[in-house]
Amino acid sequence: MLRGTDDVEIALQPDGSSGAMELRVVLVRHFTASASRSGTDLPARLSLEGRFSVPGEVVSRAVRDFEALFADAGPSDRSDGHVTATGDRSP
Repeated sequence: MLRGTDDVEIALQPDGSSGAMELRVVLVRHFTASASRSGTDLPARLSLEGRFSVPGEVVSRAVRDFEALFADAGPSDRSDGHVTATGDRSP
């Protein structure tokens, strides 16, 4: 799962056994709502969520494209153990 600020959430998970992935995107807006009777401000949240399935062929092609992109970038000097497109941990 990738989370940005409280405003965006993106999650990928397997969708069945065909290699497809479910992509879920949530957009959140935090704001303050005024309560007219009490005169106090209350925290409020408005969110919009969407989900859709990405076919296995598209997932496979995207992984190959990312692998090629990272291969073209050359060796990395990072030593923080980030995960590559293949899921292997780098040194």
